[in-house]
Amino acid sequence: MNPLRFSSVAVVFSTGALMAPAVIAGTADVSLPFIDDTTSGIDPAKFYTHAIDFGSGDASAGTDRPVVAGVPFYTVTADGVSQIGQYGIENNQPNNGAVNANTSVIAGTGLNDMLRDLKWGQNAPGTMKLTGLEPGATYEFRLYQRQWSSNNRSHIITFDDGSGSPSELTFNPDADPAAAVYLSYIYTAPPSGELNVSWVGDGVPDNTTLHLYGMTNELVEDGTWLHGKATSDNHYAIFLGKADGSNLRLVGRDTFRDWREAERHVMEYQPGDHIYLVSWDNPGAVGDPQMVIGDFDLPGGGSIGTTGTEWEVVERPMNSNPGDNYDPAALPSVGDLAALIGTGGWFSPVAAPNTTGPWGTNGYFAPNWSATSAEFIWGDTFDNLSQSNTNESYYLFRTIDSVLSGVLIDLANTTFSTAATQGDLVGNFTFVSSDDDDEVTYSFVAGEGDADNSKFQIDGDRLELGSFDFSGEDDGAQFTVRIQGSASESGLTERSFVLTVVGDSDADMLPDSWELAYAGEPVPPDYLDRLSGLGGADFDADDLTDKEEFDMNPTADPAGVSPINGDSDGDDLGDGDELVAGTDPTDPDSDGDFAFDGHEIEDGLDPLDKDSDDDFWGDGHEQLLGSDPGDPGSMPNFAAGVTLVPVTHDCSSGISDAVPFTHAVSGGTAATINGVAFDVLDAAATPADFLWDTAAFTKNIVANNLNDWSPASGGVTGAQMIELFDSFTYSSSGAAAGSTQQFTLSGLTPGSSYDLRLYIRSWSQTGAGRFIDLSFTNGAEVTVASPEGGAPEDLPGDVLMNGGNNHQAYYVNFRYTAQGTELVIDTNVPAGAAANNGSFHMYGLSNQLAAAGAPTDFAITAVSRAGDGSVTLTWNSEDGAQYGVDFSTALTPEGEPGGWQELTDSVASQGASTTFVDTVAGPAGAPTLLYRVRRASGVVGQ
Repeated sequence: MNPLRFSSVAVVFSTGALMAPAVIAGTADVSLPFIDDTTSGIDPAKFYTHAIDFGSGDASAGTDRPVVAGVPFYTVTADGVSQIGQYGIENNQPNNGAVNANTSVIAGTGLNDMLRDLKWGQNAPGTMKLTGLEPGATYEFRLYQRQWSSNNRSHIITFDDGSGSPSELTFNPDADPAAAVYLSYIYTAPPSGELNVSWVGDGVPDNTTLHLYGMTNELVEDGTWLHGKATSDNHYAIFLGKADGSNLRLVGRDTFRDWREAERHVMEYQPGDHIYLVSWDNPGAVGDPQMVIGDFDLPGGGSIGTTGTEWEVVERPMNSNPGDNYDPAALPSVGDLAALIGTGGWFSPVAAPNTTGPWGTNGYFAPNWSATSAEFIWGDTFDNLSQSNTNESYYLFRTIDSVLSGVLIDLANTTFSTAATQGDLVGNFTFVSSDDDDEVTYSFVAGEGDADNSKFQIDGDRLELGSFDFSGEDDGAQFTVRIQGSASESGLTERSFVLTVVGDSDADMLPDSWELAYAGEPVPPDYLDRLSGLGGADFDADDLTDKEEFDMNPTADPAGVSPINGDSDGDDLGDGDELVAGTDPTDPDSDGDFAFDGHEIEDGLDPLDKDSDDDFWGDGHEQLLGSDPGDPGSMPNFAAGVTLVPVTHDCSSGISDAVPFTHAVSGGTAATINGVAFDVLDAAATPADFLWDTAAFTKNIVANNLNDWSPASGGVTGAQMIELFDSFTYSSSGAAAGSTQQFTLSGLTPGSSYDLRLYIRSWSQTGAGRFIDLSFTNGAEVTVASPEGGAPEDLPGDVLMNGGNNHQAYYVNFRYTAQGTELVIDTNVPAGAAANNGSFHMYGLSNQLAAAGAPTDFAITAVSRAGDGSVTLTWNSEDGAQYGVDFSTALTPEGEPGGWQELTDSVASQGASTTFVDTVAGPAGAPTLLYRVRRASGVVGQ
């Protein structure tokens, strides 16, 4: 079975008043059209973590950095990856740089530069990931678009902020030739600090790939975040903490590796925090001026960084110089800094340093946020400080005053129901204070954002609904209040809040919009009576109330739990029963073993364990292939004619110049094995009588790169085999489910028997496994060589079923009699594969005439034990081969108790059948003996 896969959702239970889930999905929208820099919404007063131009910038001006409305945009590198300070961006599309200026429509000079050229990829899904964001901070992501041609370029754009409910919108930039627009997504950064954006064509005929022109990611100010910009000659780090060094925490450091490039930092501050800057030079640098340029915007206006009188400085010893090591772990530790902060010795004010210009200016420094010169500079020599060797010490700067004194107030919840009435809770006020003795009282206050003060009331720390009737308000309507916090020790502080109403006209604790999503088509007049959040109502009788299912899926995501379907994922296990079992009610196959959760429980298997009997075969695969997934002694056989042969030394490859070969192909680079020269296959060269087809995807090679694979760890000692495994070909962008590579061997002799061999090893020890569906087409016969759902190319240990060492290598042998002149090999990425599964890696392939009298299926054909304890083994064999025999008493890996041990490695073939008598392990009297036979040092059957 191969169940359809769905994405998981977060499970959040809540009680009491109607409120948003713990992690709220962002909001996606498309802007109104704009035609110039001014109307683009780009503003230098905003704080951007990312401002990216996906083209080549302003080619006419000779610069790669367009400036839109005063905001400079970085360009990405040709390989699609760029690091902007601590904020990274990754994108999978190549930089093709196509140009179509569209100058008749877009008037703004900078905007025209950004939109004139682009990145684009193949007709396949695309992805973008932003990293380094501050968890809990609110951002707005914008993707700028304009028409390229009159073609239909319609795409489904998905924004995944980690909330468990990705947002989607369908967009066609070619629909409007008159202006540009941007796609907007407002979201809260998750704990990972990442935003993932992906897109795929919506299936419209003649659709083409999405174009990337430019993007921004803006910090949305909400009163709880401080932001700053800094650069340095040569290095710096930023910390926040109290004046005595307590609660010290790292904000960020220079990571752009260009000492004149500005880096942007977002900081979650607390009242009483000071900003700390640590500055140091490279190892060995003596007497070079130390310069740091900074600009820190404060809450409620104002900034720090324009004059030296705002800072104090002290020189501290450096036990080890971080140098150019951009790992934050290489910085002075928080504990060491906190201890040194408390030792005193601060010097203030900071005098003008010995630079080439007066304080605040240096013509060599013109950071991108400033049109003039440096705003904050100091050097190695200060008044009352001696010349320093910064290879042995660093300068530590601290703001003289705290960033914010007093209290910071917040509101725990900002949504409420239209069914709520006077006195019902909206949310509780909370505060953080710089004074431990503070007590805060709350009241309404006039000022910006006070428009709806009269509609609400305050009782202690509770914000409640007032006498205003909200029952007629539209779902999503917003109201603003301004609140004053009066602190007993720290004085007054103010802040405005935006409150959002959720439509609930029948007062049943469920939003009308959510109930409507499950009303059916056409919508019945009484659709609001179908579901209810009151009284334990459970419409679909799945032991989850309608209210619980709303809490689990508040966006009515079709892939989430449904209140009208008791088995939301169709796996024959009810939603409530799934929560009891610990399985995912939105995923029919929670453990990914290609067996439905309900079927596994019915069969006595573990739905949270891919391999219930620990025999290295997934439960679903065993069910499909007829073995018992609950019995470790019952394992499936491969298709007739298919065997797996581990490879260790060169002879174990089965390659010999004494055997006629029709094909010997090496992926990527040349190789010679036991006198047989392998022809090179790469993007430009194709061996005779051989075809490599990657459909719409490009052909690529990786040469001389073992990546994660350790031959020695897998027992692979043959230098010639390692040379073959050193390089490979693959299909670029052909890594998604459904992608295929096809290899065709021609020039075969009908009626002749052949051994086709594919040589396999691991590329990544940490990836998804690289599951591949492998099949052979021989005339009218199609032999599927892999289990349903594919075999993991990167997990040889699992495939070989002999202990799970994924550094092993092996070959797949397919014995066949040619029905025609061609054999076709298909290597597909299976439908259920992960998004980053990866395409098939072709390291090597051979096709040789089958040895006369060799068995069609290799197997141990007979086992018997005599009265003296000796054991006789018989197996099918090949003429001229040599075999080894191992034994085990517990089927555990080598080196563990009961693990595999060698009996002999020198059993000569006796022809088509070989017999061996064990007089060593057998007479030892073990109640259980397990044997395996290997050709040379490689297992060929068990």
